[in-house]
Amino acid sequence: MEPMATRYVGALAAVALGCANGSAVAVDWGLEARAGYVFSDNVNQAPPALDDSANIGGLEVSAVVEHSTRSLLVDGELNHTYRHFFDDLYDDESQSEVRATVDWFPLREYLRLSLSETYGQVATNPSEGLLPSEYEDANVFSFGPTVYLPVALDTRLVARGDYRRATFEESDFDTERLLGEIRFERDLSRLFSLFALASRSSIDIVDGSLGYDVSSFAIALDAYGRRTAMTVPVGLHALR
Repeated sequence: MEPMATRYVGALAAVALGCANGSAVAVDWGLEARAGYVFSDNVNQAPPALDDSANIGGLEVSAVVEHSTRSLLVDGELNHTYRHFFDDLYDDESQSEVRATVDWFPLREYLRLSLSETYGQVATNPSEGLLPSEYEDANVFSFGPTVYLPVALDTRLVARGDYRRATFEESDFDTERLLGEIRFERDLSRLFSLFALASRSSIDIVDGSLGYDVSSFAIALDAYGRRTAMTVPVGLHALR
């Protein structure tokens, strides 16, 4: 049975530009544009009596910038997507996203302060597939320190804290999270390391309707090859 199936015919082209500044204060940036075409004989993902075909053109534009010094790392990205429905059955749609992270090392080997901000538009009904979606603004902000305490040449203690707030334009899912984590790390060799961690986070819905805590405990082995990386964890998560 194929009535519910959706078939696609697409073409994609991409153009990318970039520039790197090789001075002591490095700034790298890049631009990328992607264009494509999609055909669907069942854009509604519905039975044959209700289905519609659609010819869809798409354009994606992305810009990235990175700045690096001994004590500061800055990473930013901007994405914008535009879709045009040639058959005039549906309205065109646009979707944007901005992401930025900043890592500051006031004490290079011992302390890192991290800040991140993500603003974007998310579909209010993600199951709509190829149909144009209603979007709402969403914003996620986080900030926290990481402290590194060497215990021996190949052993260290890492303590991390993080505050995160997520807000939505319309949905009642605004949340706040506080996280604390302690890790004990030991390098077994150049390719293998072992760590144990304990963490606790508290998540609250901003309107006060719901809140819960999550406690986690884990032991894991990290392995690094020339082209692969693998982590084998064993742990426990407790929710209350």
